[in-house]
Amino acid sequence: MARRSVHWTLQKINRISGYVLFPVILVFMVSGFGMTGNYGFDRLLSAETGRQIHQTLLWPVIGLFFIHSLVSWYFAFRRWGWIK
Repeated sequence: MARRSVHWTLQKINRISGYVLFPVILVFMVSGFGMTGNYGFDRLLSAETGRQIHQTLLWPVIGLFFIHSLVSWYFAFRRWGWIK
């Protein structure tokens, strides 16, 4: 079987992290709005539930954002010619 390149792997990591990050950010935002009671989200979930969800998702959001951003920067720098 042919060996896959590092760029192929990084592209897959970038896409998967982006696909996972999108719904996680949406839930993070909904829990934040539910926690503060803004825009009627307090009817969807209680402030305590919103706080628990928000605290649980904090580190996954940070990690996914860091991975997605780092790989995207790498590809942007290659595209601009800063990395050969």
